[in-house]
Amino acid sequence: MGFMALIPAWAWRWIAIAAVAAAAGGWCWLLGAHHVQREFDDYKEQVKLAGDKQAFLTAETIKAHQALKEISDAEAQTAAAERDAAVMRVRQLVQAGRNRGFLPAPAAGAGGSNRICFARGELDRNLGEAVGRISNRVIALAQEGQRGVDTAVVCREWAKGLAR
Repeated sequence: MGFMALIPAWAWRWIAIAAVAAAAGGWCWLLGAHHVQREFDDYKEQVKLAGDKQAFLTAETIKAHQALKEISDAEAQTAAAERDAAVMRVRQLVQAGRNRGFLPAPAAGAGGSNRICFARGELDRNLGEAVGRISNRVIALAQEGQRGVDTAVVCREWAKGLAR
């Protein structure tokens, strides 16, 4: 009882009041901490639900964009096949035309050797080669230009699909 004898009698009352106040404060702190933990758990659940919803929406958007891309790719392949078929037809027409002569048939009385011009066969062959080179270049330019147009159309259609 040595230590307790050092505390005066009137202080015991204040010590008891302080102990009750500390216990009440501790109890209130525990209730508040429990309340805050419940709110935090609710918040985490709301965030998880919002994240799941956004993940679902993102997955749906990705699926829609992939489907749109597949449709655009199929249309681009179809356009490319049609373009290549048209270019092949033009090349076949040009090739068929190469076998024809550009000069008319010689006149019946033009048989002399005192001419100052190319031989008929050489002139016809050179004209055919020149027209062939020009037509090949024109076909190549047309094919390249059509590829650019097809690409632009596919891109425009794809962008329109994104806006839907």
